[in-house]
Amino acid sequence: MRESIVSAVSLLNGCKDYSEALLNISGEVLNHLNADSCVFFSVEADEVIPDMFAVVGRKAQLLPHKPSDNSRNTMSSWVAQNGDVLILDASSNDPRYSEELKLLGAMAQVAPVIISIPLVCVGSLVGVMDVLVTSRRQVTNEELVPVNPLINIAALIYSRRYSNGLTKLAEISVQLLEGRDYYTHGHSMRVANYSLVLADKLGLSELQKQKIRLASILHDIGKLTFSDTLFKADRALTKLDLKIIEMHPIIGANIISEINKSIATIVRSHHEHYDGSGYPDGLKGKDIPLLSMIIAITDAFDAMLTERPYQHATDVKTAIEEIKQKSGTQFDPEVVSIMMECYNSGKLQC
Repeated sequence: MRESIVSAVSLLNGCKDYSEALLNISGEVLNHLNADSCVFFSVEADEVIPDMFAVVGRKAQLLPHKPSDNSRNTMSSWVAQNGDVLILDASSNDPRYSEELKLLGAMAQVAPVIISIPLVCVGSLVGVMDVLVTSRRQVTNEELVPVNPLINIAALIYSRRYSNGLTKLAEISVQLLEGRDYYTHGHSMRVANYSLVLADKLGLSELQKQKIRLASILHDIGKLTFSDTLFKADRALTKLDLKIIEMHPIIGANIISEINKSIATIVRSHHEHYDGSGYPDGLKGKDIPLLSMIIAITDAFDAMLTERPYQHATDVKTAIEEIKQKSGTQFDPEVVSIMMECYNSGKLQC
């Protein structure tokens, strides 16, 4: 297999674009698995989006084919949510298999064994690859071990061919926002870092961590619509100022929803309070998405540590005590408890 990997990598040399590179690597995967074809899906949070990129035949060729748009309760959707390989065939009687057949359309007319594989690049899920096998009735997970390096190369190529629009939006929005508001420089990235520490302690999946990182970076994107005078106010904020500011979760969610509804939901709810006194929807308790509540705590924590025209920065110990006092009112007690554990163990670096 080492020789085949060297051979596969050599196929990338001279490729004119990412499509050709992905075509070549996919052909190698098909050869080693004795498979007939493969189909790629791009992933937006929990949703799999049928791609126009497929590979068929031992020599592999680009097929401009778009499957059905129905992607609910499918194998690839499960893989996107869980990040694990799923192998099913017609004898499995698993409803996810029949839904995947509908999704694949003409690509799966012979009821093949379907190997649905997560494409992970630098810890992030970038897509799902379905490999279709008709020459035999069963395929085992063990057979994938030798071709994992090839699949990793395919994931890298796929991540470059289909760059994540939401990630690009995050990068641009942080630059714009922090360029306008000196006092919040670095705030979004610090909130993301704190949130990932809590997410790790909570044992959340890699996909959930990917979501919370993006949502943390984008949580204040709605403020891009505010006037410069509001950003640079060197006075205490008026009631009208506060009302305007309270609109930013809605504005941010509306901006993001055009790209990713799942992240938009998290951003919309990051100022909700556990006791129902928050905004914009007055959600209460467990009705608030967990990832939103994590960001609510880390956002408030970093805000307390930041010097602003209308608020003096506090020290870390004081900020931690403030978080503890608001457990059960502003913040979810379980998440507060996790934050205290992270702080006491030294994992919450400030």
